[in-house]
Amino acid sequence: MMTILHIIAWTLKVILRILLIPVVLILTILYWVGTVIVAFSTWVLDLIGGLFIMTGLLSFGFGLESASEMWRLVTIGIGFCVAPMVAGWVVTRFAVLAEHVHFWLIS
Repeated sequence: MMTILHIIAWTLKVILRILLIPVVLILTILYWVGTVIVAFSTWVLDLIGGLFIMTGLLSFGFGLESASEMWRLVTIGIGFCVAPMVAGWVVTRFAVLAEHVHFWLIS
C-alpha cells in the first residue's frame, strides 16, 4: 500500500515539475524585460523628478510661488524619483520567485 502512494506522489511531482517549466521561463523573461524597462525609465523619471524639485525650490527662492506650492512640486518630484526604485523592487521579486521555483524543480 505504501509503495502505491509513493508512486502516485512521485508521478504527481513529475507532472507538476513539467507544468512549472513554462512558469520559470515566463518569470525569467519578465525579469529581463523588467530590468531593461526599469533601467531606461530610471533616467527619464529621475530627470523629470529633478526638474520638478528644482522648479519648486527655485520658484520659492525667487519669490514666484508660496511655500505650499514649493512643497507640492518637491513632493511630486520625489514621487517621480522613487517610482523606479519601487519598480526595481518588483522586478527583483520576479527573479526571487523564479529562483525559488527553479530550486524546487531541481530538488
